[in-house]
Amino acid sequence: MVFLTGQATEPVDVPYCEGEQSVVISFAAHVFLAADPEVRTGAAIRLLEVQDGTFELDGVVLPLPSFLGAEELVDKMVVAGLLRSDDLVARAFSGRPKAASKRSVQQHFRKTTGITQKDFQLIRRAQEAVRQLKAGHNAADVAIDLGYSDQSHMIKSIRKIMGHLPSNLDTVHKL
Repeated sequence: MVFLTGQATEPVDVPYCEGEQSVVISFAAHVFLAADPEVRTGAAIRLLEVQDGTFELDGVVLPLPSFLGAEELVDKMVVAGLLRSDDLVARAFSGRPKAASKRSVQQHFRKTTGITQKDFQLIRRAQEAVRQLKAGHNAADVAIDLGYSDQSHMIKSIRKIMGHLPSNLDTVHKL
């Protein structure tokens, strides 16, 4: 099975059975599915059937992704016009942002990703906290380094976004 989902500010239930393998392909914030604005928000999940190692996305037959073939799949999606990019959002993350009002950038960001720029930053910060905690870093140091007010604030943020406490990080997918 192939499923598509967008950014989410809270955990999304992913169809998964023990023993299954998965390949997760995450796009940059400025990249989105051209024909499917519904999937830009994490609340929407679109399931696609797999037949003979392929799946169909908006009329284009694509190979089932593998760890080694993920880039090839994305390249095919680009060539087929399935992916789009919002330059204003892309440049908002670069050292050379495009000349635009703060409000215009916010509107483009929300339209492109389905979430606010602030929510996106909170998600990325929680993901980085999980990475560092899984790597064995001290929780209090991680909280300070990532700008949380304290360790309790970090724990609450991780639980809200990831759906699990840092003490149960094995249940959080590999980041």
